[in-house]
Amino acid sequence: MKKKEDQELVVRQQQPDNASMVVSADQYGHIEARIRADAQVRATLALARPRDLDVVRERMLKDAARPGFAEVARYSVPRGKKKLDSGEWVQNYIKGPSIRFAESALRAMGNVLVDVTILHESESVRSGEVTVGDLESNQLYRQGFTVPKVIERRQLPKFAKAEDVVGTRLGADGQTLYIMKASDADVLMLQNAITSKIIRNLALRLTPGDLVEDALAACESTLKKADAQDPAAARKKIADAFAGLNVSVISLKKYLGHGLEQCSPLELDDLRGIYSAISDGHITWGEVVKEAGGKEDKTEPTGAEKAAVKVRERLSARKRTAQDPVVADAPAKPAADPTAALRDEWMRHCQDIVGMDEDDARSWWPEKWGVKWNTPMDADRIAVVREFMVQDALRLEQSRERQPGED
Repeated sequence: MKKKEDQELVVRQQQPDNASMVVSADQYGHIEARIRADAQVRATLALARPRDLDVVRERMLKDAARPGFAEVARYSVPRGKKKLDSGEWVQNYIKGPSIRFAESALRAMGNVLVDVTILHESESVRSGEVTVGDLESNQLYRQGFTVPKVIERRQLPKFAKAEDVVGTRLGADGQTLYIMKASDADVLMLQNAITSKIIRNLALRLTPGDLVEDALAACESTLKKADAQDPAAARKKIADAFAGLNVSVISLKKYLGHGLEQCSPLELDDLRGIYSAISDGHITWGEVVKEAGGKEDKTEPTGAEKAAVKVRERLSARKRTAQDPVVADAPAKPAADPTAALRDEWMRHCQDIVGMDEDDARSWWPEKWGVKWNTPMDADRIAVVREFMVQDALRLEQSRERQPGED
């Protein structure tokens, strides 16, 4: 038994079927040998083809001469106000090289190692380490990261299940946020966003600072020339870029305080930086507007949103009407069962909105939620049921509104 344990190492990983992966000592030996050989080859090639900083600078300036790259080479995040020499207070921006710029710098530098290693994974988190190193000087920078396997949503997905909801919390605007289990795709997207920022920071530590400053200055010069040649095209390109982030032209005008055609070269540059900051995940448009001292843009609600408000108000009114009036001398009553109140709401929803009778409504309950009629529910599941009733009522109301026009 002991001999078998010496020959094999068992590594248990979190997999869908809770399986175990058995890796033999020989396999570990092969993996170690491959890693060593890979590192040796990289180091040998790096020493055989040493870096020339003049060539690195030439490559970075060549990238900076391209308007498409120059537009996304720097991020700009609004932070507070600053006072000009004239005494006027204006918006202050924190600016720096973007993730795209750092990737260009790594390509220009060459002989650089970039590695992302997953060290631990459980049902709730994934953690790992990012390594960026110079193979010529053997200078390595490492930084750990942790990716939570939950996401927050303002609305529950259409086919959300009760077990998908981990919890809820109130946002800064007072709206309920649903904390849900993240899918594999969501976790991967979040991991890529986190590691990209870390790679950017570590890459800039390896790249000589004077080369970074020269490249950023070249990017600024490239944009000034392009804007001077065709200012209208530059404004349209910025508007189209923000439209891809679901930021409308109306929102941009409210943020600027004037139309896009009145933008100064400095404002165009700031807008490009804000676009890069949002794309890199540094900030959201709502935070940009809030930081600037304005209110987040709230456009005219659509017909669907108005209908949703009506349905929610209707459900709230029914809930208030269902409560017993307060009697001064009445004896204290035990706390009401929240699931019982939910069942009353369900019955009114099925009868008044869906058009079911009482028997069908009772039959639909266990079929839909997998529990008996009198079985208590926890707060998270109650929230899921209530959100379903809102969405179901909204869907039915929208379909009824479309029917007269379709005939």
